[in-house]
Amino acid sequence: MASRPADSESLRRIKHALVHRACHGYVQICLTCADRFRTEIDRLSCTRSRLLDLMHEHIQGGGRVKEQDNEPGKDYDIWFAVNLIIGTKKVFVKFVLEPNCPVESGLLIINIHP
Repeated sequence: MASRPADSESLRRIKHALVHRACHGYVQICLTCADRFRTEIDRLSCTRSRLLDLMHEHIQGGGRVKEQDNEPGKDYDIWFAVNLIIGTKKVFVKFVLEPNCPVESGLLIINIHP
C-alpha cells in the first residue's frame, strides 16, 4: 500500500499531542513494542523525551509525516510515520492516533527501527 502525506486534521492532532508530550497520556508506547523501543533508544544513545522532542521539531519544521492505510484486519486502519536522524543514525518511528485516548489527541508509538 502506498503512503501519502498526512492530512491536515491528522497533522493538527499529531502536533497537539507532541506539544503536550510532557503531560501524562498524550504520547504512549505500545506495550507490545516496549522492549524494542527501549533497545532502539539505547542504540541511539537517546531518551524517550529527546526522541519526542525530535519528532516535534521535525513536524513543526515542516518535515514529512507519512500516512498509510493498514492491512485489513489489523488493530488500526491508518498509521503514521516519521523518519528521523539522531546523531548519525536513521530511525523510523511508526505511530497511530489513539482513538480511545482520554485526552483530545493521543499518539501511540507502535514501532521504531533503523
